[in-house]
Amino acid sequence: MMRVRSKGCSKTLMVELASQNRKRGHVKLQPLGDRAILVVFGTELQLNANRQAIQFTKIVEEKLTPLIIGANSNLLSCLVRYDPKRVAYATLRQELQMLLASFDLEKLRAHEGNKIHEIEITYGGDAGPDFENVHSNLKLSAAEFIEQHTALPLDVLALGFSPGFFYLGLHENWRDFPRRTELRENVPPGSVLFAAGQTAITSVPIRTGWSVIGHCDLNNFDVHIDPPVKLRPGDFVELSAKGQGNE
Repeated sequence: MMRVRSKGCSKTLMVELASQNRKRGHVKLQPLGDRAILVVFGTELQLNANRQAIQFTKIVEEKLTPLIIGANSNLLSCLVRYDPKRVAYATLRQELQMLLASFDLEKLRAHEGNKIHEIEITYGGDAGPDFENVHSNLKLSAAEFIEQHTALPLDVLALGFSPGFFYLGLHENWRDFPRRTELRENVPPGSVLFAAGQTAITSVPIRTGWSVIGHCDLNNFDVHIDPPVKLRPGDFVELSAKGQGNE
């Protein structure tokens, strides 16, 4: 298989990259073994850094497809996978640096063309055993919590942990809400989870330390379709209350 080699950078380009790297001091390129590079946009979860990771992943997929196996975003990073028999680490790192040099880290923008999904939640009851504990510890009534929880559209921050599992956020005022000290076993698909300023929704049975506050009918994982998920990072979700359980 042909190996892609670097043709080198001009002195002007190297000076420009050095200047851009100084401006982007919080962006790190880290090798993961000999088959991946991780581009990290921050150390603390912020919407700005999350959106940067998602948007940069899309640019990498558009511009570097001939060189890479694939790229995936996470909460704060972009993972770029490659075949070292085809492209050298130094070459790919240089290509990523050049993309970063023209990438606007300061521009906060909505993800144009991305989908908005509407999800109805049944809060509490048998399917939301931690709901009362959550709103009580936040010193809110059930109605007040639901009103605030559904007030604004949320970003799909990332997929991961288990098939179809997705993270929504951010609930800035609730960042300090902790996970449970004990794990719940066999939490069913469609469960709505809450912790650390985020909401998450399951698609397969899991064990979790997140608080289980409700249930929805969405199934975000189907092996019979391509892609197997409906929601993608960068999409938006509008939550609404279908009601409260055991009413």
